[in-house]
Amino acid sequence: MAVANVPDLTLLPYFSSDDPQPLFTRVQQYNTTIASIVKSHRAILVDLYQKWRTLRDHPEYISLDGLHPSTLGYTQIANLFYQALT
Repeated sequence: MAVANVPDLTLLPYFSSDDPQPLFTRVQQYNTTIASIVKSHRAILVDLYQKWRTLRDHPEYISLDGLHPSTLGYTQIANLFYQALT
């Protein structure tokens, strides 16, 4: 079983006008909890938080709403899961 953590949502255009610190803190809390659960169930962690930093170089991975992945973004996420599982 593979489980992804939460990507760095502060990189998304949707949140660009907000103070990033509360969102950053919440994502860190979620990811700490996710990592603990993944470890306790001996699952595989797909680290979207670290891998998704490529958003800076590939804005085409985000849909026009500035929040959700685009088709290309979902393809990248699928590839990360594939790499983790093979």
